[in-house]
Amino acid sequence: MQKASIYVRSSGSSAQVTSSVSSQTGESITGFASAGPRSHGASTVTVNGVSLEATYAEHGNLSVVVQGFDRADPDGTRLHEKLLLNPGERKVIAVQRAHGRPPITFTIIHTGDGPKITVDDV
Repeated sequence: MQKASIYVRSSGSSAQVTSSVSSQTGESITGFASAGPRSHGASTVTVNGVSLEATYAEHGNLSVVVQGFDRADPDGTRLHEKLLLNPGERKVIAVQRAHGRPPITFTIIHTGDGPKITVDDV
């Protein structure tokens, strides 16, 4: 079983963080690199009412589908992106917030153990 790491960095104000992480490791068939993902799973990070949901599969590269939304605005626009990250590569995702509040920025990094999600500027 593999785990995704969740980190939160706060600058000044308090942050409420909840996270749910799950992943599974699959077996690959020797000699068939495309037989299936080495690992796959899902993570949800919620910071101050803003959620980022990420599902992933790792085949050497990390394929991630992210959805982000502000729970204070359930009818608002949801962020939906598909990412393909090489080992060590990172992608910054800004999730818009309701009522003119500044977005919350998440960074997804492809580590050797799958994705690592960090939260900046909370």
